[in-house]
Amino acid sequence: MTRLGALIGLLGGIAAVVSVAIGYAAIGADPLYEPRWGFGAAALLLGVVAGLSGLIPRLHAGAAGGIMFVTGVLGFLCTLVWYLNTWYVVALPLWLLGALLLLLGAISDRPAARAADTPRRMPDSVPDGVPGGSR
Repeated sequence: MTRLGALIGLLGGIAAVVSVAIGYAAIGADPLYEPRWGFGAAALLLGVVAGLSGLIPRLHAGAAGGIMFVTGVLGFLCTLVWYLNTWYVVALPLWLLGALLLLLGAISDRPAARAADTPRRMPDSVPDGVPGGSR
């Protein structure tokens, strides 16, 4: 489940980078958007971080899902301030789904969750002196 979440997050990162590139190509050097240029750069950077967060090898799946969620939403908000007519909105549901899968994968990988899934073996007989045992 964590690999699928990382792959979906990577697809969201690709969509975000393409969206920001198309947005920069569309507005070019328009002086109207010049004061908000930094929001586009922040959206690009946050999109890359959100897309790659699931692929960091030593990062816990739950932390990767949290990073993907937070940076994806912040990148989306930066895009709304920068330039509204982008396809960045396609990346957001991919990141949300990827973060959810990473978080669910982290929960299913916990030792307590694995221990709860294993059936408990009942003893064959009850020893003497224990309530319910032979007297």
